[in-house]
Amino acid sequence: MRGVARIVSDFVLSLPIAIITAWASLALWYRLPVAESIRGLAAGLFILAGLSTIVALFTQVRLLALVGFLAAFGAILLWWSTIRPAADGDWAPSVARQVTGTLDGDRLTLTDVRDFDWRSDSDFTDRWTSRTYDLSKLRTLDLFMSSIGPAPKWLIRS
Repeated sequence: MRGVARIVSDFVLSLPIAIITAWASLALWYRLPVAESIRGLAAGLFILAGLSTIVALFTQVRLLALVGFLAAFGAILLWWSTIRPAADGDWAPSVARQVTGTLDGDRLTLTDVRDFDWRSDSDFTDRWTSRTYDLSKLRTLDLFMSSIGPAPKWLIRS
């Protein structure tokens, strides 16, 4: 019975390893800042590592293989966390600028605040404004997020 439980657990563990392998390989292929051939090699090697780990689950070296695989995945996650989007990329007009702020005493000035007039998902009048706030008079603060993409339907004026 114990042997069956181990085989079942190995099969169950194979699924997250396969998912991690797929994600990490695609991450290496699309974002590794080297030549295409080296990106392909890195992605292929990680696929090989994932497949080898899955095979090793059914052998005596399963723990060693899992530790090695998790260490390699940890290294990829560490690298991935260092990637920052380019500020000078070819951004869509609606997200082409980033809000910046300056603080002078109690006065906060935000520049490049998006204040667009949306008529449809692709038809809008772009307007970038600056706003100044006296923080000593601040009573409440609302925080909301805006997704990068077309304007939500509720925001579009008909």
